[in-house]
Amino acid sequence: MNFRPSIRSIILIPTSLILIAIACGGGDDDPTPIPTQPPVALAPTATAIPPQPTATSAPTPTSTPAPTAPAPIAVPTPAPTATSAPQPTATATPRPPTPTPTPSSPSLARAKAVVLAAEELGVPTSEISVLSQDPETWPTTGLGCEIPGVMYAQVQVSGWKVIVNGGGITLEVHTDGLGENVISCAEAASQASTPSLNLVEVANLTGVNSIVVSALPPGNDPIEFVRVDDAPRIGLTLDALSGDTHLGERSDCTPLFQIDFISAAGTVSFLYACAGQGEVIRGVQPFWDGQDGIAPGAFQRLINEALASREFPAFPPQ
Repeated sequence: MNFRPSIRSIILIPTSLILIAIACGGGDDDPTPIPTQPPVALAPTATAIPPQPTATSAPTPTSTPAPTAPAPIAVPTPAPTATSAPQPTATATPRPPTPTPTPSSPSLARAKAVVLAAEELGVPTSEISVLSQDPETWPTTGLGCEIPGVMYAQVQVSGWKVIVNGGGITLEVHTDGLGENVISCAEAASQASTPSLNLVEVANLTGVNSIVVSALPPGNDPIEFVRVDDAPRIGLTLDALSGDTHLGERSDCTPLFQIDFISAAGTVSFLYACAGQGEVIRGVQPFWDGQDGIAPGAFQRLINEALASREFPAFPPQ
């Protein structure tokens, strides 16, 4: 029997099937299936796992401090300060100059002569002036100031003869070449016992309005070197000359200068300083009694500085 389905039956079957499928699919408008889709959206949120790479960014800050560590690059370590510290110690090597502060023999002899003179004359060392210092050769270890009855080695000793003045008294001090041994020849004691003059009083130097210091070239007239008319300066000079002028035996030295004290009453003149005897002062007045005087130290300084500068000092040197 030949079964051939009709075209209509073929078409109907699928249509019925479609209807069944639609019925099963539920023409239901219930919204419950919609929420099932959101869970599907949650699944993509689970894909937020990729943000984990952001965690890798956290380590990157830790790497940034690492570059900061190089900042203390032991640049301070080479601190040359450590090397400079040893260098100061190297400067200690110039200690060889330490002997330099040690005075040379002439200056040591001079300094010791001043100290000895100050002790013998009873004045501060600041009031002792050194008039001269010359090399000498002494015949014995007594250095030319031998005391009778004392034994000295009979050997020649090179040294210095230092002439100092303090308080108007001249003292001769002898030393050896190194300035280690210093001996006073005790001229101070002998001069202290000699007569002395206050020249301002005995020469009546009052009302002085001008002082003139002139050079005395041999065979020529006096040549004026210094003149002072200033009353305060004149007063300082007279104050210095009012100190004791000790008298001693007249020497045959030739004076180098003449000092004139001019006033309304007239002029009083003294001769001053010989070659090698800068402290000598003398005159023709009767009160000299044919002797030389030793000018007070302050007066000597004033006159000598005035001659050196050709200008009277405004005050006595300290």
